[in-house]
Amino acid sequence: MKRRIRLALEHLLYRKEESVYAERPREGFRVMTYNVRCDAEADGVHNWRYRRRSVVDVIRGELPTILCCQELYGNQYRYLMSELSGYDSYGVSAADGRALEKGMKTYGLCIFYDDRYTLVDKGCLWLSDTPHKP
Repeated sequence: MKRRIRLALEHLLYRKEESVYAERPREGFRVMTYNVRCDAEADGVHNWRYRRRSVVDVIRGELPTILCCQELYGNQYRYLMSELSGYDSYGVSAADGRALEKGMKTYGLCIFYDDRYTLVDKGCLWLSDTPHKP
């Protein structure tokens, strides 16, 4: 099962020949999921501004080829993009399924992928009775 999932993910990405990020491992294919949790003032000491640095540290420690994030608001997306050099991304809004936008007011889902790869296909399928509707 793991091999089939890996092959399916590799099918969606095409590896580029060169990378300026030589410190990252060249072999292996790692996938990581992370529920970032929305940025809510009501979270008090667990608010995004207090935990964002540790989120980045965990991701950098794992160096995933593909990172799937849930509950990501526009400001969180911008922060992760600024901190995670070497990644490109594709994301959608959970409200309407449209492409993730920097200033969006609702949360979304985002896949960050190693920029040594080129995205060759994209889309979003919701696990529901109506999979083409968010």
